[in-house]
This record gives sequence, structure tokens and C-alpha cells, in this order.
Amino acid sequence: MGLSSKLILEDVELEFNLVMKEFSRYLKKQLKTKQVIELCVKNMKQYMRWAYTEKNYKYLTKVNKNEMYRYEIFLNEIKKYKYNTIKQKIRIILIFNKFMDSFTAQHNMDGLFDESKICKRKKQYNYITKTYIKL
Repeated sequence: MGLSSKLILEDVELEFNLVMKEFSRYLKKQLKTKQVIELCVKNMKQYMRWAYTEKNYKYLTKVNKNEMYRYEIFLNEIKKYKYNTIKQKIRIILIFNKFMDSFTAQHNMDGLFDESKICKRKKQYNYITKTYIKL
């Protein structure tokens, strides 16, 4: 693995961690139980890692129905999960899609998390207090 591929991998991990942090803040606003929030974040991390290894693309966009169907097949055929567990994971992906809608609307973005745009505005939206924070 060359130096440039290591840097790309570090950028992807940084982007991934930032989105997961924002997603957990979004869930804290909607859900009250810490265990449920942790379960949602854990399941989304599992999906994003699968999506990244499957297609090697930036996974910070809304998930389309075709990708959800492929993920369902992966969980059923390879992981051998039960039907209710698979449906729970798909529901969490749908919650993530709603999060991405609100996140992109708040930051006027095209579906990808771009830290440089947030830093230029010197503000970041806090989902808990529903306000912008100066950086």
C-alpha cells in the first residue's frame, strides 16, 4: 500500500467518523434511549463498511432501493440473519436517509459530507440544541 492510498484511506476514515458523529447527534434528538442510539450507529457502521468494500465508493450519500436490496441479500445469504434482524437494519438505513436529507438541506450540499464547506462558513449545526455553533 503506497503513501497516497494510505492518505486516501485516512481521509475516508475521517469523513466516516464525522458523519457517524453527526448521525448520533441526530438520533439523540429523536430517540431517548442510549442503547438504541448505539445500536443504530453500530448497524449503520456495518452497512457503510459493507458498501465501501463492495463498491469502493464514498458511502456518504442516500441509500437507494437497489443498494438496500443487495444489502438484504448479503445479510440473508452470507450472514444468515433472521428476517426481523434484517428488517431492523433496513429501517435504520431509512432513518439514515432522512438524516442525510436534513443534513444536506442544512448545509446546502449535494449529498456528500464536505468538511471544507463547513469550515468556510465557520458554523456547524448542532442537532441537540437545534442551533448553529461558531467554530
